[in-house]
Amino acid sequence: MNINRFLVTAALLALGMTAGADTLSSGEWAFNLDGTPAKLGQATTDHLFVRQSGDNVPADNIVNFYNSDDQIVWLWLDDDAIYQNAKVQALTPIAYNSAGDRYHEITYHSFQCDLYLPEFLTLADIETDEGDMIKYLQGDRLPTSSIVAYQEHSATKVIDGVTYRVYRLLCTSNEDYGCHLSAKNASRYKANGALRKDDAPLLGLKLHISDHAAGVGEMPNMIIANLEFGFREAFTAVPVWAPNEYRFIYGTGGNNETQRFQYYQRVRLFGREPMELTDAPTISYRTTPGNVIITATGKGDVVLMVDGEQVSNPCTIARGEQDVTVIATATAQEPDKDVSNVTTQAIVVPARVAVTGDNRLTVESSMMVEPGKPFDLPVALENSDDISALQCDLILPEGFTLAENAIELNGERADASHNASIRQMSDGTYRMLIASPVAAVFNGTEGDLFTLHLNVAPGQADGEYRVTMANIVLADADAATYFAPDVTALVTVKSFAKGDANGDGSVNVGDYVTTANFILGQNPDPFFFSAADVDENEAVNVGDLVGIVNIVLGDYVTNQAPRSESKPTLSGDFVSAGDHRVELTLDLKNDMPIAAWQMELAFSCDMVLTQATLSTRAGSLDLSVNKLGNGRARLLASSAVNEVIAGGEGALLTLAFDCIDADEALMSISNIVMAEPDMTTHELKTMYLGNYPVPISVNELEAGMCVYAQDGNIVVETPVDTTVDLIMTNGMTRTVKAVAGTNTYPVGHGICIVRVAGQVNKFRL
Repeated sequence: MNINRFLVTAALLALGMTAGADTLSSGEWAFNLDGTPAKLGQATTDHLFVRQSGDNVPADNIVNFYNSDDQIVWLWLDDDAIYQNAKVQALTPIAYNSAGDRYHEITYHSFQCDLYLPEFLTLADIETDEGDMIKYLQGDRLPTSSIVAYQEHSATKVIDGVTYRVYRLLCTSNEDYGCHLSAKNASRYKANGALRKDDAPLLGLKLHISDHAAGVGEMPNMIIANLEFGFREAFTAVPVWAPNEYRFIYGTGGNNETQRFQYYQRVRLFGREPMELTDAPTISYRTTPGNVIITATGKGDVVLMVDGEQVSNPCTIARGEQDVTVIATATAQEPDKDVSNVTTQAIVVPARVAVTGDNRLTVESSMMVEPGKPFDLPVALENSDDISALQCDLILPEGFTLAENAIELNGERADASHNASIRQMSDGTYRMLIASPVAAVFNGTEGDLFTLHLNVAPGQADGEYRVTMANIVLADADAATYFAPDVTALVTVKSFAKGDANGDGSVNVGDYVTTANFILGQNPDPFFFSAADVDENEAVNVGDLVGIVNIVLGDYVTNQAPRSESKPTLSGDFVSAGDHRVELTLDLKNDMPIAAWQMELAFSCDMVLTQATLSTRAGSLDLSVNKLGNGRARLLASSAVNEVIAGGEGALLTLAFDCIDADEALMSISNIVMAEPDMTTHELKTMYLGNYPVPISVNELEAGMCVYAQDGNIVVETPVDTTVDLIMTNGMTRTVKAVAGTNTYPVGHGICIVRVAGQVNKFRL
């Protein structure tokens, strides 16, 4: 068959109209597949939309005729949903050239639609720079092999009192092997893969407005009607364009599932004066076991419509036996704004998958990272069913890449048999799969399932970026599938100056305070770890605090001084200070000046820290204490001008405690870090301090009972059932049962008090 002759014939067939055909009575907009009337402005998952040319461009599907001038408008194709149709993507693409090269994915090849223009508008020829007159402008998504034709209907239509001119627009290809609506030529498509919405327009048209027709404010809408997409050349050797043959409608099926695809997309028209749009409203939704709840928010008056009908806001839609898609449209109007703004979103109302809840992924909604730095994104699974496997597409912004071993499963939720894999698709997204060869199910019903390890490119521009997981499919052990909504993490990339711990753009005493609060465990917000890590050793401690002071004082230099071979040392012990009170004086011996120090205390749960006092050796250093509860506290001593404790020996700090029994005072001091003025830090070993009672002889316990320490365990041998109290250095106390025989209790390393049979032993493990 001669393909060119065929295309000409097909174009004539497609453009052919008879007077009175497809007449729509007032208020009717053709029909949906279920026979219900389609509504004005009803969107579909894959659709055309309009953008106006020029500098003062309004929102999508809005055209403004400035000073009654003609306007160039571009038709853009939103075709993301075709990639979500598993049956369509499962079709085998054919070779697109004689060399046998195949398309990366199945994308649209052609379309036709009707344009309803208010009678004061016509489609006009466009004059090129060379003076030629052409019918349309070629966009970057329109192949050079395309044939584009449009023809005005011989009769007008009157819809809801508005008279419309009707144009039939057809776009197809004249190549045997075709070229998809993704690039100007097949080689570019092969090199770059399929494009998505917002990449580039299809074609441009010129709207000519009658003289003085444009009034002030909103005029009747332009309508895109009766849209049909075709992609048949992707799986047939020779393109065949016959009426209603090989057409595509998005749904659960594939080729020829439904032969006609009708909908109406409105384009709002405004005259003369520049428009001031209100802020666009937002549409969100959440699912419950039985319903989907849709909510619209925005400034001013917000009206929510679902499938063309105004509904309450929020709106509740009952879930049924199978997934359905609804179109939610929110219109917001603010006072003193000329034009309202509209947001439309396709929302999948899932089937009733469980009576106790839903299955979905969740991520942190917002996080902060730095250029050139890796970061982790935990991903949690909330599931009411026994889920065994997960598949989804990961969409990364430009400049974001996968780190080595990009997916790390959480062993508490994933079974040992679960494996994770990820590979890049031709469109740049990543396909993730987590599955078990024995169909083991994930443990529990909530919590992190895996962590993504990602990198941000050095020099990445500051700004907000979206990391999205889309096309999420979950499966149980019986291969039943559940579809989950897309999830997006908002990642803010921001560069920070060294020492700018609070991220306000300058380094000052505020960063000193923020970092001090972090060291004390007070969780300051905001706090930027990398900026506070002045010495870049992957830890934030008093060395960085000293560095921030040096930056503020203007005498910061990277520490290159040789470390001293000696270290400062601490010593001390408890002394009784009366009934139920003990004091501990810590002595410091140091050969080098100390500008700041930190430490963490853990003491018996029957002890209460009542006072902490620096000695005169500490000079003008300030002491901060944060009581963490459960017998723990963090201490920090520093100076905003880096005053120092001179080398020498003597008392540093006195601590006072109230306690039940002074003879059982017990404490560990850990995370001891001391910093010199040049940021040299010294980390000291954990100290264990306490009043050790006279050991009790085993013979003094009940006959035949024995208590001892062995390899991090407390062992109690007893001829009778009894109870044992274990008190650890960190203040944690637990009472356990001991049955007749040998009982072993893992306690780890440290000091442990053991109470059994009315007697006390203390062990260092």
